[in-house]
Amino acid sequence: MRGRRWTAAVALCVLAVLALALAPGCGKSENAPELSMLDPNQGPVGSIVSVIGANLGTAQGTSVIHVGSEVAEVLAWSDTLVTIRIPSGLANAPQGVTALTPEGESNEVDFEVTSESKPNPPAPSPGEVEHPTPVSAMLDFMKKNNINTTGWTFSVVKTSATDPTWKIDEAVKSGQKTLYFLLHQVKNSWNVVDYGTSMTPDQIKGKGAPADLQITLPPPAPPTPPTPKTQQQVIMDYMTSKGIDTTGASINMYKQSQTDPTWEVFYVDFPVEKQQADLTFILHQESGQWVVKSYGSGPDVYNVQGLPADLKPAQ
Repeated sequence: MRGRRWTAAVALCVLAVLALALAPGCGKSENAPELSMLDPNQGPVGSIVSVIGANLGTAQGTSVIHVGSEVAEVLAWSDTLVTIRIPSGLANAPQGVTALTPEGESNEVDFEVTSESKPNPPAPSPGEVEHPTPVSAMLDFMKKNNINTTGWTFSVVKTSATDPTWKIDEAVKSGQKTLYFLLHQVKNSWNVVDYGTSMTPDQIKGKGAPADLQITLPPPAPPTPPTPKTQQQVIMDYMTSKGIDTTGASINMYKQSQTDPTWEVFYVDFPVEKQQADLTFILHQESGQWVVKSYGSGPDVYNVQGLPADLKPAQ
């Protein structure tokens, strides 16, 4: 009897382990690598490619990039960008690219291996070619300017027909303004010459780019007008600028002109214990903003040019 009970217990344990192993998402780490795009996403074997993603790890260590059934040569490795050389021995067809790190294996993105159309560039020596692709140049530039590089999609806006070492690319991210990058390739290394949310022909010309790149991109967005302050906020800020202690102050509108509603009179009452004389404020609305035209505790406060007669005290 004891043997049967023991066998049944073991069987239940085995089933429990199998159930956990087959559960959806089981064994996948939250920090598993994710791939978003390749730059470029096609070319002959030997091509230098930027593998862009997340959770790739700050250093390569034991991590590898697979292209089809081959392991790619790694030229540079960071948490969001790995630069590889497409290995030889691959057929001219789409090949799946994945990243394998100690945290797990990434999703697969395709690189289409094509017939070799021109001599392959020499492999960059460590530190010799900092940015072998435009995307790697843009990502590095964004990091140095404290821009979060997660979630951006990169594409070409225009490449110079007279000098293909000059181009304009864009970076797009949901909820963010599109960024435009003026890029120049020098000795196989791409460099960001200028960038912004817009780019004018004069701006492009001033950087020495070919004439056919002097296109008009979206102009800068007009500045957002400041949110108008309430009359009470205007009065509080004004008193603070004059060094008046506003603790316990009560601000109330006394009167608005019936002939010109852009003029108003406010009273400011202070607690008795502060021994501060109550104040009268004359406000005028100019370009959508309320402005203090006069203030004080005596009748002279009403000596304001343009003040409507219905706001002036009776003689």
